[in-house]
Amino acid sequence: MADIKFNYKKLKGNLTKKLNEFTKNTKELKNSARIIEKEIKANSRNGEGYDGKDFPGLRDSTIDARERLEESNQTHIDYRSGESNITFTGETVDSIDAKASSNKIIISAKGNHSLLMGKRGKPLKGSNASFRDIITGLEDKGWKIIGVSREAKTQITNQFRRFIRRNL
Repeated sequence: MADIKFNYKKLKGNLTKKLNEFTKNTKELKNSARIIEKEIKANSRNGEGYDGKDFPGLRDSTIDARERLEESNQTHIDYRSGESNITFTGETVDSIDAKASSNKIIISAKGNHSLLMGKRGKPLKGSNASFRDIITGLEDKGWKIIGVSREAKTQITNQFRRFIRRNL
C-alpha cells in the first residue's frame, strides 16, 4: 500500500481562502440572508426562539386582552390567542429584514405598527410603536427573536459546501 502525505496547513489555508471568497460573494451572502430571514419569520410565527426553545408562556390576563383585541382587529392566519408568538396582525414578523452588506448580514425591523383598535372602536394608545421597539421590548423580557438558528446555520453550511464544490 502506498503512503499518502497530507498537508493540513495547506488545506486550512485553502478553506480560509474559500470562506473569504464565499463571504465576499454578494449572491451567496444574499442567499444566506434570505435563509436567516426565512427561519426567523417561521420560528417567530411558531412561537419558537432562534435557540429552539419556546417563547415564554402568556399570563391569563394577557390571553384575555388578546382575545378582546381579536374582536376589534383583523388577525394573521397563524395567530392563536393562547399561544406565545409575535403574530397578532403579522406586521411585526413581516417587518423583519435580513440584508447582505459588504461581508456581513444585517438583521433589522423597520417601520411602525399600524394602530390597533380597542373594544370601543378607539385606537389604542401606543399601538403604533416602531417594530424595533416592539422586538427590543420582547427580547428584554426573554424572547429570543433575532438571531441565527441551528437550522439556518445548517442550511448556510450546506450552501458553503456547494460553493466549494462549484469552485474547485
